[in-house]
Amino acid sequence: MEIKLCGKKYDCGHLSIEKYHLLNDTLESFGECEMFKNPYTAEMTEKAAETLSAITDRQLTKEDILEKGDFVDVLLAFRTIQAEALAKFNNAATEIEKHFFPKGGDEETSPPEN
Repeated sequence: MEIKLCGKKYDCGHLSIEKYHLLNDTLESFGECEMFKNPYTAEMTEKAAETLSAITDRQLTKEDILEKGDFVDVLLAFRTIQAEALAKFNNAATEIEKHFFPKGGDEETSPPEN
């Protein structure tokens, strides 16, 4: 996965279990925030920067993101990771369906009547 922050692209590698939980914890902390109507707090943006630093395997520091990062790019980085992970999962699920359940799976059978 690649994300763009501070004017550069960063390879995030694979979405490890640790990165997955870190990402989800951060997204949960965002709650129902919106950019201006119900804005993100300083603590939230700091947590977001720390999470993205960890996800990029520290290729980019939290301080760099907070000082040089565009907030929209920060939000888009989270969405990019989510979208790529979901696409990967959905593509794999489609392939499994196609190869192992070509007719949509086994038909449900009724028990024999007595």
